[in-house]
Amino acid sequence: MQLLRGALKDYSWGRVDGLAQWAGGPTGAPQAELWFGVHPAARSPLIDVVGNETGAYLDEVVSIEAAPVLVKFLAAAEPLSVQIHPIADVARAQWTAQQSGADPVYADPYEKSEVMLALEPFRAFAGWRSPDQVRAVFSAIPGTDAIQAVAGDRVAAVRAVLDLDGDVTAMISALPSAAQVLDESAQRAYRDVAERYPNDVGVLVTVLLDTITLQPGQAVYLPAGVPHSYLDGLGVEVMTTSDNVARLGLTSKPVYPDHAVAAIRPERDPMWMADGAVQTPAGFDVALLRNGDQALASGRYRVVLGIEGDLSVNDVPIPAGAACVLTADEPPALVRSGGLAALVTAPVG
Repeated sequence: MQLLRGALKDYSWGRVDGLAQWAGGPTGAPQAELWFGVHPAARSPLIDVVGNETGAYLDEVVSIEAAPVLVKFLAAAEPLSVQIHPIADVARAQWTAQQSGADPVYADPYEKSEVMLALEPFRAFAGWRSPDQVRAVFSAIPGTDAIQAVAGDRVAAVRAVLDLDGDVTAMISALPSAAQVLDESAQRAYRDVAERYPNDVGVLVTVLLDTITLQPGQAVYLPAGVPHSYLDGLGVEVMTTSDNVARLGLTSKPVYPDHAVAAIRPERDPMWMADGAVQTPAGFDVALLRNGDQALASGRYRVVLGIEGDLSVNDVPIPAGAACVLTADEPPALVRSGGLAALVTAPVG
C-alpha cells in the first residue's frame, strides 16, 4: 500500500486556488488538476502517514503496466479545448510514427477513455447533438449550408465545419442568437464560448456536440473517440493511464485537426450514470463512498481518494487531500470513510 499526494497542474483554464484544499494550500494562481498516478507528465510524490513527502514517487515503485488508471481532481474556470482521445490502435500508430519525426500529437502510445464525476455542478459539451438541432442552429448562420447538408454524418459534419471558407468570426458572432432554438443551458454554453473564443472555428464545432450539466454525484463516461469540451466545474476525473489529446480548437495549445478527425469514432456515445457509481466498458469502475465502509477485493488495481472528512484503509489513516494505492497482488482492503471518498478499481493485464 502506497500513500501519495497529487501532482499539481496550473493550466490557464483552472480556477485560481480551486484545488487548494487538496493541493496543500493556495498558490494565488490557477489550480487546474491534481494527478494521482504513474504517468511521467506529472509524477505523484509518496508521503508517510502524517503527510510528509518521502522523496520518492509512485512511478518508482509501481509500473505503468500495474497502474492502468490515472485519477485526478479537476477544477475548470474556463472552457477546455474541444478534444478527442484516441483508441489504442490510433495511439500506437501515431506514437510509432512520432519516433521517426512525425507531428508530436500524442504523449504516449495508450488509449484514453475517461469518467468525469461531478463534485459541484459541472458543464460540458459531450457526445453528439441531434442532426435536426444542428440544422436548426446553423440555418440561422449564413454560409453554413455545407454543414447542414451533412448534419446526419458525424465525421463529415466536423470536416465541413473545419473546411468553412467564409467569415468565421461573423458566424461565431451569430451563434448566440442562432442557439435560441435550444434550451437555456445550451444557449448559455454558446454565449460563453463565443465570447471567450470569437475567432476560433472550434466554437462552431461545438454546435455538433450536446450540452450537459452534471449535478454532484452524477457522472459521464467518455469512451475514446468521442468529442468533448469541459466548460466549468469541479470533479474527480478517472481515465486510462494516458495523456493523449487531439484538439480541434478552443485552446492556445497545438491543434491537429486531421489527427483529431481521424481519432473520432462516430458510432460511440457517452454513457451517463446518476448514482455516484460507474462501471465502464473500459473495465475500470468508479464509486463514491459517503460515511461508510467498503471492502475492496484483491486482484485489481485500487485507488482510494480522500475528498472530505476522515478516511482510512486497513486502519491506516489517509491524510487530507491524499490517496492510497494498492496494486492487484496486494491483499483485500477495508475502506472506512467518515466523509466522502472516491473508490477506483481497474483490471490489470
